[in-house]
Amino acid sequence: MTPAPRPMPHTFRRSARTVASVLVTLLLIIASAACSTPAAEDDAPAYTAVTRDDPRFEKGFRHEFADIDGVRMHYVRGGSGSPVVLIHGWPQTWYGWWPIMPELAEHHTVYAVDLPGLGDSTGSPSGYDKATLARYVHKLIADRLGLDDARVIGHDLGAAVAFQYASQFPGDTARLGYLDLPLPGPAIDAPTYRSLSWHIAFHAQRRVPETVVGDDVREYLALFYPQVS
Repeated sequence: MTPAPRPMPHTFRRSARTVASVLVTLLLIIASAACSTPAAEDDAPAYTAVTRDDPRFEKGFRHEFADIDGVRMHYVRGGSGSPVVLIHGWPQTWYGWWPIMPELAEHHTVYAVDLPGLGDSTGSPSGYDKATLARYVHKLIADRLGLDDARVIGHDLGAAVAFQYASQFPGDTARLGYLDLPLPGPAIDAPTYRSLSWHIAFHAQRRVPETVVGDDVREYLALFYPQVS
């Protein structure tokens, strides 16, 4: 008859539990290290993600911010020479200009801004009308950066902001570039203008965009783009 095993001493059981606990801890540390990304990448700001692996950007451009009347405005600067300010359309960001920025930077200092409410500009401006947005851009470009000879170029909604910039601050505007947006005036009255750009009037209504879009902006834009393409 096989004798019953003797119980282990309490000290041995405690030692075994301690060793097991240490081994589990070491395994967790090793597994976490193997699955994690490098610390520098983890700590990198979100706004650098789109340019992190772009050697042209790393060589000649940098992200910068400025606090303008309750808005932390994000812009990208690079190059040297006479200043060129690029204002994107809706619902784009500064990155829409990226394909031509390296070439522009060969002869100009390029400033590609994120308008309040878009991209990596955060905060609440006093209004989203084009005249107000132009004043925010002007405070950044002329007041904060000290540029009184900017070549201001706008596309889509940004063209209207650029037009307001030049209209309100002609002394600080060396040139105006106006792309891909009807220019309101004697030949195009307000009703005609709204019919040409129906989505601008639609999204300008109070509370309508927030109600329609909800929390999933990507899903909304995926449905919206085919309607205007």
